[in-house]
Amino acid sequence: MLARALPGLTESIYGQFIGPATGWALARLTGWLPFSLAEWLLLLASVHWITRWITASRLDGMRLRTLGRASALNLREWSIVFAVFMLVFGLQYQRPTLAERMGWADDFETDLLEQLAAASVEEVNSLYRELHGSDDSGAATRIKNFDHVDQELERAWDSVASEFRLGSAAGWKRGRSKGLLISPLLSRLGLSGFYFPWTGEANRNRDIPSMRQPHVAAHEKAHQRGIAREDEASFLGWATARRSESTAARYSAAMYAHRRLLRALLRENPGRGQEILRARLPGVQRDVDDLHAWWNSHHGRATVAAERINDRYLRSHRIRDGRASYARSLRLLLLYASQRGGTLSP
Repeated sequence: MLARALPGLTESIYGQFIGPATGWALARLTGWLPFSLAEWLLLLASVHWITRWITASRLDGMRLRTLGRASALNLREWSIVFAVFMLVFGLQYQRPTLAERMGWADDFETDLLEQLAAASVEEVNSLYRELHGSDDSGAATRIKNFDHVDQELERAWDSVASEFRLGSAAGWKRGRSKGLLISPLLSRLGLSGFYFPWTGEANRNRDIPSMRQPHVAAHEKAHQRGIAREDEASFLGWATARRSESTAARYSAAMYAHRRLLRALLRENPGRGQEILRARLPGVQRDVDDLHAWWNSHHGRATVAAERINDRYLRSHRIRDGRASYARSLRLLLLYASQRGGTLSP
């Protein structure tokens, strides 16, 4: 409540140093592990709490009383877990928005969307040719050495932290993102990855198509640096991957921005949007189709349930549009471009 009432103080004391530095310390503490500690802690915690209830339900005699006691113990432990979450990450939701911190005016030219969408297809085509050496490699894009991509993303964060005034601690290296053993489960839940604030780990679904993975890793690395809002994490993840020395990361970022911009243009100006859509290289279109087919093959009831939970989680932190806030990264792309003469090019 205090952080919410004093967002400026929260930003200067917590957002600029304490939050990012805490995330850095946790990431360095767990980063040396070759696996994600997060998924094992989630498993152990779930087994621990469920086992306590099962054990209490099997006791003879005062069953309701023992179940009540077990529930009270679980509630106490959940309270501790939540308190730690708020201290290491949750307060980040009370910071002023990135646009407010940067002083970006909330207006832009009416033709900016069309202009950026047209430029984005040229950029994504160029990067595809740079990555594959042709207009169509004959197969969906695959990344053979993701560790190299991840290292280049880490190097790019220092520049991003400086440009977007995230504080010096946001530029400190955290280590690699971690592909999860439970990636098949995440696929069913419709999740590309998640940040686990209790261990400081940026986790990614290693089963999603390679074209998406660098931007997903950069998005979760933004959370590592204290960026709580999803639209800001996506935007800063794009900015980081776009500055990377890895062509695969730059292609992933360009594809992310291109798809966001084109989707919006197709709603506003379908005719012009279709023209730009037809300008995609065959290989680029193949990557887009591969991503759509992959998500469609995993969509189901579990996905819908996970989306609802995520929506309520975001709304509980005063993100009024919940999951729809992810799409607000488009607004940040437009605002950023308007500050730079109508371009997203580096």
